[in-house]
Amino acid sequence: MDIIDLIKTKYGENCRLRSPLTKSQYQKAKMKLPKELCDILKVSNGIDEIMTNPNTNTKIVINHIIYTFNEIKTYTDCYNYEDDIEGFIFADNGIGDVYLLKPDGSITLYEESYRSETHEADSLWDFFNKLPDISEVNQITSRRKNE
Repeated sequence: MDIIDLIKTKYGENCRLRSPLTKSQYQKAKMKLPKELCDILKVSNGIDEIMTNPNTNTKIVINHIIYTFNEIKTYTDCYNYEDDIEGFIFADNGIGDVYLLKPDGSITLYEESYRSETHEADSLWDFFNKLPDISEVNQITSRRKNE
């Protein structure tokens, strides 16, 4: 199982893949990003977390599980310049803090307001693997509704 399959398992129908990078975009990505991110972007240029809008019954994006190539470049360049942090920003936690893929392959959460990093996982695989499966989330939600 690769990381994209793991994400699909964890998020179920709540994730949506995007179109892959074009050949020229992929060549640029290979020169700028770590292999782990390039392998994902080659298949899907970003992965969105989605939900059904209860008012319109249409799917809407509520977060980015993995940013697009352009977003990774932009956020990484910005944070590396402004905050002098090392690594590639590939996602956020939904409240303004960002996840970094460090040069050693580990993942940290950078909390901008505190200018601090917290170790989250030893690899991208470990980062996504520690998330609960959507079935577990649904069970917890169902239990809370019944309380």
